[in-house]
Amino acid sequence: MKELLAICISQKIPKEKICTAVPSMVDQSAVFVVDLSVVDYKDLSADDCGIYGRHSSPSEAVEVHLDGDGNVKSFVKVTKDAPNSDMESRYTVRRQYSWHSLTSDYRRVITKVESDSKFLRLAVVQYIVTTCETATLFKTTHGNNTSGEVHQRTKPSVLEKIRNLGIYLEAQST
Repeated sequence: MKELLAICISQKIPKEKICTAVPSMVDQSAVFVVDLSVVDYKDLSADDCGIYGRHSSPSEAVEVHLDGDGNVKSFVKVTKDAPNSDMESRYTVRRQYSWHSLTSDYRRVITKVESDSKFLRLAVVQYIVTTCETATLFKTTHGNNTSGEVHQRTKPSVLEKIRNLGIYLEAQST
């Protein structure tokens, strides 16, 4: 947890190691640091890695103590309604665990850190892959699809743009 907090709060990651797109088709265990000022946080789950069947989204409040250079020195888990000794140091760590619908050997963990009801700029996306059969996982059809075509999820930000375009076009025609 300390490493995650250090990445998201201290943000001392070289610019060339920060992703400006959603990781896609990840076939081995990997960790990505994603810039949420470029990537919509809702798009992180649209990774073209097949269909996830189980999800868990726990969150926990932490009070973080920084050293003089802004590095995470330590942290303490606190209850959300606990009195805050230092308003600047209270964060909420939000994780989304997802397991592939076909196997528990492929899972994803998205970690975002929130302060004052806003996500910090960096998020961490971790893939834990303990199978060699990822190609078959990515080519899974969805739900009641009988055509055999691979399901490719549309990113939520794209859907929102389409909805807004529809509202705009509707307003233009009246």
